[in-house]
Amino acid sequence: EPVANLWPYLSKNPTVTPIYHFCDGWPELDHHILDNSERRFVVRWHNNTPPWFYGATHKRSVERTVRGFRTIVNFLASGNVKFWVNSNFTLEQLRVLGGSSEAAVVYPGSRFLELETLNAARLIEHGKDGEIAIEDRTIRLLFVGRVVSHKGHKHIVAFASFLQRALNREVSVTFLGRDDPATMLRHDIVATAEAEEVDVVFKGEVSEADLRQAYLNSDIFICFSEHEGFGMPVFEAMRMGLPV
Repeated sequence: EPVANLWPYLSKNPTVTPIYHFCDGWPELDHHILDNSERRFVVRWHNNTPPWFYGATHKRSVERTVRGFRTIVNFLASGNVKFWVNSNFTLEQLRVLGGSSEAAVVYPGSRFLELETLNAARLIEHGKDGEIAIEDRTIRLLFVGRVVSHKGHKHIVAFASFLQRALNREVSVTFLGRDDPATMLRHDIVATAEAEEVDVVFKGEVSEADLRQAYLNSDIFICFSEHEGFGMPVFEAMRMGLPV
């Protein structure tokens, strides 16, 4: 809902504790939290990627992540903010920034983790290719994550190229996750794939149903990311019976 609707609600409900999912900072809400020390807030922090992971390709993200760290430090200095972090890794990052033990590790949720085992569904999906001998099928690799340099897309392409040569099998790579059109990173990844003769498909952000289908349709989930606060897609892929 519009943030303008939040202020009158909070003024009428002084005992309410808002839970704020923090992502690099939202200045209007950040200032409100810091200016209203009489109300307790919970900040849900999924860690900040350090700026040097973005430096080469995402200059705008460098500025955002630095601003995010500064805001977290300000929250830590205030007496009215408690933290829920997504992992012990993020808890340690919070402590490095000056945080105390006033934080709880609350793991991220995913509906994929609630599902019963789906190996039977996987076998049905792969059975559709029954007319093609297993040794002749394309090996389908999958990665789920934003198109940013530290997620390791180029390493996945290099791995796929090696796999093709080593096994003399075609290998395809599907990348799911949002892209920042302000950078040339996707263009560079595509150029690398063409040079390595690897079939690569970018599908951007997809629905939960399409994500489920991608887990079912793939042969291997590959993650060469250099930095993860939690790495939810790894757990989702495992829960869906997809080798990681």
